[in-house]
Amino acid sequence: MKHFSVTATVSHERGGDDNETQTDFGPSGAGFTYAYPGGGIRTLWSVKTPIKIRIVNSRDEIAELDPKERVVHLTFHLPAVALFELMKRCPRLKAIEVPPSRFAKLSKPSLCLLEGQGVKVFPGLVWGHRTDIDEYITVDEGSILQMAGELRAEGVDSGEIVAKVAEEAGVSPGMVEFVLDSGLRPSPLRRS
Repeated sequence: MKHFSVTATVSHERGGDDNETQTDFGPSGAGFTYAYPGGGIRTLWSVKTPIKIRIVNSRDEIAELDPKERVVHLTFHLPAVALFELMKRCPRLKAIEVPPSRFAKLSKPSLCLLEGQGVKVFPGLVWGHRTDIDEYITVDEGSILQMAGELRAEGVDSGEIVAKVAEEAGVSPGMVEFVLDSGLRPSPLRRS
């Protein structure tokens, strides 16, 4: 996980102690905090953007996808040709979630090709989502990272963290692993 901070010292015109301000750029967005002279930190603002997952119900929908899509959930049978079409249509693709029954039938060469291109493929279900109303679902990356951080601070091991966060957030364990390992968020200082 990439994370870095920028710290600056702020002097007061009326004298007194200098204070530090800090901007954090991490996988869940950016934030600005203020450190008080006597101690204590206050978050002044923070930005957390959810991960948008495009639900794709048929092979015909691949041709209509936005080339900037980064995470998709495929609900249909996945022949190798459809995966090639998807890779060609969405060059920025980072993750593909497929139903567990379809995941078991994916060929090893297809998985190797996708992973070689930097695309993580994992099983997962989307329950109760109506694509006639909205073709996207969102996952709150910030809450997943926060829950995982709290569990790690308690000394819980990685496998249990993934399972507990997945259950609490209502997403697949593969999605939790993807968020925790996420290469989805580029550095705010670099254009993508």
